[in-house]
Amino acid sequence: MADSLTLSAHKLGGPQGVGALVMAEGREAVRILHGAGQERGLRAGTENVPGITGFGAAAVCAARDLPAAQAHAAWRDAAEAVVKAAGATIIGEGAERLPNTLFMAVSDWESPQQLITLDLMGLMVSAGSACSSGKTKPSRAIVATGRIDMATGGIRISGGWGTVEDDWKRFAAAWVEAYAKQRQRAAERLKADA
Repeated sequence: MADSLTLSAHKLGGPQGVGALVMAEGREAVRILHGAGQERGLRAGTENVPGITGFGAAAVCAARDLPAAQAHAAWRDAAEAVVKAAGATIIGEGAERLPNTLFMAVSDWESPQQLITLDLMGLMVSAGSACSSGKTKPSRAIVATGRIDMATGGIRISGGWGTVEDDWKRFAAAWVEAYAKQRQRAAERLKADA
């Protein structure tokens, strides 16, 4: 059980800039902004009532739609099997994961090149979480698994509210095709250098 939990409304379809803090019994928050005494002295400033209302509405909708979101797990798993058969390593395989997210890596194709290639094929993926966007450092998540050889070759695929099974199939087929071409080019370069 967590001692505290922070939630962002935009992660479940609510407005940006609104969040919630859940504290376990016996835990206390320490304020970082000083001023008026809102929230029993823990927060200064006027509440964003429309944003809070939007967060509440988004939470109700997310809870209502949660069973349907589980369909992504089967679609993701099918795509996962295809890319794994082509040589990808699934990061977090066997662990409890979000049903709409796949994190995978290879040691012989850098993340930025994968992103560019897939983008040109009309697919949007990332090299990690949004907070690491634009960074070219090795993935800390992959390094933590002990697969340092793959730390610069990871990509994350996330399905959204409008994602359907065919989107996952399209991604898997495109990645396999692109990876095969990448490996062929690498083999040709090695042959030319020999």
